[in-house]
Amino acid sequence: MTYPRGWFLPGGTGNRIRRQDVVTWFLWALFSSPPEAIQEEWKDELDNYVETVESLLGYRLTDEGNPSVRSMRLTLDPVKM
Repeated sequence: MTYPRGWFLPGGTGNRIRRQDVVTWFLWALFSSPPEAIQEEWKDELDNYVETVESLLGYRLTDEGNPSVRSMRLTLDPVKM
């Protein structure tokens, strides 16, 4: 299963995608928002999206984010030159 893993950059050891990583990615992809700007009315919708991803992956995601995992957020992340 490459979706949604294809949107996450390769990390170090223990690079399993977690729930907060997927939420951060959905906030960028669907709401053009960083995690610190999440709106209360988006939370139920995000939960439904995360449940769909869990179904596709075949396992439940743990709640906390994984510091070694970063999603590609093409319009929010700085460009390093």
